[in-house]
Amino acid sequence: MRRLIVLVFIFSVAVNVNADSANDAYQMARKNYFSLRNTDLEVKELKKWLTVGRELVSISEKYKNHETAPAALFNAGVLYSQVYKVHKTEDHLERALLYFEMLVQRYPDHYLADDALIKRGDLFLDFKKDRDKAEASYLEVVEAYPNADLYEVAEQKLAKLTGRSFEKSTPKEHVLTTVEEPELENNKAKDEPIYQDKKSEKNTKFKDKIIVIDPGHGGEDFGAVGKSGLYEKDITLLIALQLEKLIESELGATVRLTRRSDIFVPLAERTNLANDFEAALFISLHVNSSEKNSASGYETYYLDNTDSAASAKLAERENASIQFEGPQADLQFMLSDLIQSAKRDESIALANLVQQESVSHLKLKWKNIQSRGVKTAPFYVLVGAHMPCILVEMFFINHPEESVRLSKENFRLDLAKGILTGIDKFFKLEAKSP
Repeated sequence: MRRLIVLVFIFSVAVNVNADSANDAYQMARKNYFSLRNTDLEVKELKKWLTVGRELVSISEKYKNHETAPAALFNAGVLYSQVYKVHKTEDHLERALLYFEMLVQRYPDHYLADDALIKRGDLFLDFKKDRDKAEASYLEVVEAYPNADLYEVAEQKLAKLTGRSFEKSTPKEHVLTTVEEPELENNKAKDEPIYQDKKSEKNTKFKDKIIVIDPGHGGEDFGAVGKSGLYEKDITLLIALQLEKLIESELGATVRLTRRSDIFVPLAERTNLANDFEAALFISLHVNSSEKNSASGYETYYLDNTDSAASAKLAERENASIQFEGPQADLQFMLSDLIQSAKRDESIALANLVQQESVSHLKLKWKNIQSRGVKTAPFYVLVGAHMPCILVEMFFINHPEESVRLSKENFRLDLAKGILTGIDKFFKLEAKSP
């Protein structure tokens, strides 16, 4: 009996070590991949791209039963797609198609299966000019994944490709709309219209202001992923689109989004866009996650160094797609000019107002709203901004209650309204300043 216990213990330790090795290997390969996606847009460092591609495929083979294997295959497929688009080597295209197909065959129930089919269909259509295989890929999403987040995308692609409409035989369910309605403090909120049509009386008090809203992540960068299949990239985009309408309607300011759809945008391009527009504000929207499901709450960051281990870890996760070498290895060096600039005080004021108004507005209607306060962290997406800039972490996608709320349109609207009020008060405060 003692021998059996020892053997079970050894096996358990071996399994845990193997899982840790798989996760560590994948996270390193993923970091290397997104570093290239952010810094080598023209795929000039071809050898580095191919090395990372081989690493991802190797991980998917070595750790087939680990949760990172499907993601490794997906990123390998996207990587070889990007390489092919630049270098036009047929082998790279074939590899991309192969890895997307392997993902679907090996892990048909994984949340990335529909994404892989859409990517595969696009490659067949755009580069192979094979309409039949493209149609088959899109059709598989419609038939096999009726509740997938890309179901409507597949429908649209099929309709455009074939001229036919495709309807489901079962009621449509979507991860962002099917969870139960959470209890509100004030049930009148359920009857509020999503947007009031105020075109005829549009407020123009801040008509000269340009605000850049940055929906975090996008494309193959999913951001944090909830257990129910909720993606950070989807939540941030939905809230950004709501916030855009509110700002233009209520404040009369012009809004520019760093992305309007599910696409990958390099981190540096996001801040550059704000600078090019000479924006008055730059606000990057994110959703938090934690290894502890009990972690909860709303927090706002401005750019600075931090002594907080938790803030540093969060910044490391958000900055995971960037790697620096040589003198750039110390991020503090990169931040020094911005931190010492006059924009720091305005960023602090903006962060405090957005945090305060967001939490206050939500507490009027929703229970258990936790404020985690205003914090500092060296987020790369804020580096180089010429205007007041903040990064908002809107609750935790893996928290049981908060993930449910994030999936509801009326909660996301209340999130947008809170940020809107913070922006409004910031501009009014700014106008009073000498």
